[in-house]
Amino acid sequence: MNHQPFETWLLEDKILAPAEKRELDAHLQICKICSALAETKLALFAARTVSPAPGFALRFRQRLVALKTAEQRRRLFGILLFIASGVGIIGIFLVPIFTSVLASPTGWLFDMASLLAFVVAALQTFRLFLSTAFQIVPAKYWAAILLAFVSVGALWFASVWHLFRRPQGVFA
Repeated sequence: MNHQPFETWLLEDKILAPAEKRELDAHLQICKICSALAETKLALFAARTVSPAPGFALRFRQRLVALKTAEQRRRLFGILLFIASGVGIIGIFLVPIFTSVLASPTGWLFDMASLLAFVVAALQTFRLFLSTAFQIVPAKYWAAILLAFVSVGALWFASVWHLFRRPQGVFA
C-alpha cells in the first residue's frame, strides 16, 4: 500500500482540497499506520508548550562555549599526539644514522651503500613476487584482492579521520 501522499498530507500544514480530504478520510479508516500518524499529530498539536526556565539561553550559550573549548582542546591534543608520534618514529630511525655518522663517516657511507643495495634487492624481490602472483592467481580474483586492500585502506583512513572530525549533534 502506498502511504506517501497520505503521509505528506498529514505532515504538511497546508489546507487540503475537498477531494483530497475525502480521500484521506477514507484511507484513515482502513490504514492503521496513517491513522496512528494522524492521532500523533493531533496529540502533538494539543500538547501545552512550556516556556524555558529563566536564563536558559545564557546557560545554553555557556555550555556551547564549554563544548567548543573542550573540542578544540581534544583536537589540539590529538594533533600534538600525532606530531609527537611522528617525531618519535622518525627519531627512532634517525638516531642510529646520526650516531654512525658522528662515529665514523666512512662506516656511514658503507651503511648507506648497503642500504641502497638492500632497497634495490627488496624492490627486485617485490617485482618478482608480483609477477609470480599474477601468473599463479587467476585474473578473476584480482578484483577481490584489490577490494580487500582498498577496504583496509579505507578503514585506516576512517580511523584517522575519526580522530580529527568535529562531532555534531546534541550532547546530554
